[in-house]
Amino acid sequence: MKLIHTLLAITIIILAASTAFASPYEKALQLNQDGNYEAAFQIYLQEAQKGDARAQAKVGLFYSAGIGVMRDDIKAQRWLHKSADQGSADAMSYLGSLYESPSSPLHSYDLARKWYMEAAQKGNSNAMTSLGYMYLEEKGVKRDCQKAEGWFQKVAALGYDVNFSMEQLTKICGTKSGSYEDGKIAYKVKNYARAREIFLNLSKKNDVRAIYMIGYMDMYGEGSLQNEINGIKGYRKAAEMGYAEAQHSLGFSYRLGNGVPQDYKKAVYWYQKAADQNLCSAQNSLGYMYEQGKGVIKDYVLAHKWYNLSSVNCKGSVRDRDNLEKQMTPSQIAEAQKLAREWKPNQ
Repeated sequence: MKLIHTLLAITIIILAASTAFASPYEKALQLNQDGNYEAAFQIYLQEAQKGDARAQAKVGLFYSAGIGVMRDDIKAQRWLHKSADQGSADAMSYLGSLYESPSSPLHSYDLARKWYMEAAQKGNSNAMTSLGYMYLEEKGVKRDCQKAEGWFQKVAALGYDVNFSMEQLTKICGTKSGSYEDGKIAYKVKNYARAREIFLNLSKKNDVRAIYMIGYMDMYGEGSLQNEINGIKGYRKAAEMGYAEAQHSLGFSYRLGNGVPQDYKKAVYWYQKAADQNLCSAQNSLGYMYEQGKGVIKDYVLAHKWYNLSSVNCKGSVRDRDNLEKQMTPSQIAEAQKLAREWKPNQ
């Protein structure tokens, strides 16, 4: 019981100390998170008057939104400019929002776009999104679906979810062909309908990557009902065209019996095709088949060779190779290493 009280006391002391040493700006952030906007604003204002660019941006934001203080766009503009002059991307984005607002006496789409652009060039995702919508919704510019999509894609590339924005783009702009890279970005953000549309269009032009992606999406029911038969058709067509990713996926399907009868020999056949093109995932899969003796005669030397080659680009193969070595003799390991050194991928 004493131990529990002691631990509680220590915890309280640590928390008190952390609070005591928190900067005024951090205290304001906490007050803001707690919903105590008036108190947060007062601290932000004090720090802003000392020249803190972060606090200046917050003061400008609070004035523009009327949070914790009466709305005053003129004061918001002044504080945001002070912060932006110090290079704050957030302040630049807030300025864009201030100028974009039709209810503001400072309303100007040209200035909004200018400040969004400056913030976007500094990597501010909110500004990138806002630029996309300006082009999408004709705010001071003619509608440009390509530019709108370009900005949304930049946001997606930063790791943010832009699925809603992409859906709005499709609703307003309709459909367009799009590049393979456009399709991959749409797929990454789980806008499967858009990705599928792009890949289907490209597959009609015999783009092997798109053919494979349609097969992959069919196999796993992404953007359509799951259909393993169609998935295998896509895999096979792309595999026969020499696409390593498709060859590996087709081999994987044969190994597990997904969409085709299970057949280890056919799995090895397609794994080999992809592995010969230096696809590390296929090399690992081929190493596994040799280690387990599935579809081939068990051969630790060849398994080690393929694990070793795979480990160059697939780091997980290092573990598989090292675990296998525990079952091998030094001479076997030396032979496998020699085979790996002498190996060359198919051109």
